[in-house]
Amino acid sequence: MPRKMTSSESSYSNPTCESEYRVKVPPGTRQIEFQYNGLSLVSPDRVRFKYRLIGLDQQWVDAGNRRFAQYSYVRPGKYRFEVMACNNHGVWSLTPTSLLVHVQPRFYQTSWFIGATVLVLVGSIAGIARHLSIRKMRKTLDLLERQRELERDRRRIANDIHDELGAGLTHMTLLCELARRSPPETASDYLVQISQKARELTSAMDEIVWAVSPQNDTLESLLSYLTKFAMVFSKKCGY
Repeated sequence: MPRKMTSSESSYSNPTCESEYRVKVPPGTRQIEFQYNGLSLVSPDRVRFKYRLIGLDQQWVDAGNRRFAQYSYVRPGKYRFEVMACNNHGVWSLTPTSLLVHVQPRFYQTSWFIGATVLVLVGSIAGIARHLSIRKMRKTLDLLERQRELERDRRRIANDIHDELGAGLTHMTLLCELARRSPPETASDYLVQISQKARELTSAMDEIVWAVSPQNDTLESLLSYLTKFAMVFSKKCGY
């Protein structure tokens, strides 16, 4: 049974059928055609065929008296094409004639290219993950540093409040004691000083509360506070 194999880029043929043949299909071949024939001196037109491409066909394909088989877009890999002939008496050949076919892959379909691509992807993902991890760690460290600075500011403000309130309350205590021991005509002067000191402490507390409030961390709030402070200062100076 002479046979021939053709593709869109290559052609292979051999006139004998006593052994298996190995052919390589170039990468990118879009269509493969197997051509075969059966000899019959009595009724050559009544010779029937069936074929299969092991690795692709699940069952034999009845070709009738057609003497070729076509396959389109066969995936890269190794296949075995087998064909059997039947004469006009309905007797099939005992063993199929076979042909080993290797459809070669394109470079990007090879195992080494796929492996290299996987390694590059894994490396890229690992690099991105490491970058994100370092970035997250830096943000965490910055947040901790800001929290430490805020804690230091809070301790400083607490110390300032303690010192100022302590000094003011001590002063007011002394004034109260002097007012208690003084005659009525002079005690009123101490009471005025006590009242003034209380207002000063209240104003100082308002300033501290304003300074630590996050709502006042804007330029508009700062300008409003400076304007109010300037008006109070001018009023005290008699302007």
